[in-house]
Amino acid sequence: MKAREIVSYIHQNMQLTFRPEDTVECHASILKEWSRNDALLPTHEVDVLRLKYDDTMGGFHDLNFIESRFLDYVEKAEQDEEEDVYFSLNSFWSVKRTEEDIRHLNAFAIDYDFYKIKKYADLTPAEMYVQHIQPSLPIEPTFVIDSGRGLYCVFCIEHTPYQCTDVYKAIYSYMVESQKEFGADAKASLSTQVIRVPGSLNSRSGRIVKVIEHKDVRYTIPYLASIFLPYTRSQVLEHKRKKLQSVKKVKVARKGNRLKSNLATFEKDLIALIQLRNEVGIQSGYRETLLYLYWERAQKIEIDEEAIRKKILWLNSLFSVPLRQKEALKRCRPARVYQFVTSRSKALQKLEITAEEQAHLSFLVGAQRSASMRKKKSRKKGLVRV
Repeated sequence: MKAREIVSYIHQNMQLTFRPEDTVECHASILKEWSRNDALLPTHEVDVLRLKYDDTMGGFHDLNFIESRFLDYVEKAEQDEEEDVYFSLNSFWSVKRTEEDIRHLNAFAIDYDFYKIKKYADLTPAEMYVQHIQPSLPIEPTFVIDSGRGLYCVFCIEHTPYQCTDVYKAIYSYMVESQKEFGADAKASLSTQVIRVPGSLNSRSGRIVKVIEHKDVRYTIPYLASIFLPYTRSQVLEHKRKKLQSVKKVKVARKGNRLKSNLATFEKDLIALIQLRNEVGIQSGYRETLLYLYWERAQKIEIDEEAIRKKILWLNSLFSVPLRQKEALKRCRPARVYQFVTSRSKALQKLEITAEEQAHLSFLVGAQRSASMRKKKSRKKGLVRV
């Protein structure tokens, strides 16, 4: 098979869409040192290339192209036996080769650097595949490719949309891990993975990249997941359910701790407010509201009813003119435990707390005062760190 046919097989249905109005063009990536051969680049792309990259550095970079131009570069790399040219396994929405831009997932490729392992170093890629790799694989690769030094096993998959990227990555990771003893490169298992173009030259070995074996076979993501992933779908769902329950428990516990902390601060402010108003001779007009607001918050965090009653009577005793005990316990008690407690801003309104009073409080304060207190606290923490 020619390189164009091989890459076209991997990138099957590159223009596949599911909606008639979808006109987005699919792109695939070519990675190489463009300064060696940019003959097919249109003039405006060459200008962008020169601006974006410093070719004097001799570095590789990738460019994404629509299907026809992408395949033209693949074909030219084979015809010219061009050095070190790579293509992307998957395709993209745009001219960026990033995971966020993936459009179609087409294949997995296990990259074997078996020559780095002493006991396999003298074997050819074909010998390594037949003697060791092939017997260990639970499924047949679509392509077995001699990369010029190592070996690729490419497993083509039925059209898979980008929404399956997380499952794709999980399968890829386990596929590579299962072949680690044969030199499978753990770093070469990205959703944006590239492999060498068949027919191009591997500059390190001076050998041409060539196909050893081809099988007309494609797999589905669910089938590969059943083989390579360690857990079944039902086990994953059960794990997620338990994890969600655990997270909810932690959130509830944190919320409970926050409410308890807020109640303690709220109580301090109520005491301070009573003292301030006692000093200026305000004896009534807010007592029932103040006790109700405390009771409401205490009920919400499920404080024992008897403990709440004792606290209400104690707060009542702080007024210069206390309510009668029966009045405090009956008139100030919420009718039931409500879903939400009175907000800070509503409490400010109901208690008619002035700006002068807020200067002595830390919880029952307006938005401006609260922001000022946060800034002051942050500055203090900054000084402590220094």
